[in-house]
Amino acid sequence: LPALPEAWPDGKVYGLCARGGFVADLEWKNHQLSKAVIHSQKGGKIRIRYKENQWDLSLAPGSSRTISL
Repeated sequence: LPALPEAWPDGKVYGLCARGGFVADLEWKNHQLSKAVIHSQKGGKIRIRYKENQWDLSLAPGSSRTISL
């Protein structure tokens, strides 16, 4: 992940709010995203992009989707 300082090669962050009522939990190892969990508060569609990958998700209210890399 390019925005992370060198002192954080591995880590986790929970509760990042995104537009549309989505919340993301992220985990990374060796400066690379390893897992993302997307939670939907209101339901709807969201597009997730990471490097050359893209996921178009449609989530019901209160549901979650896990993306493992």
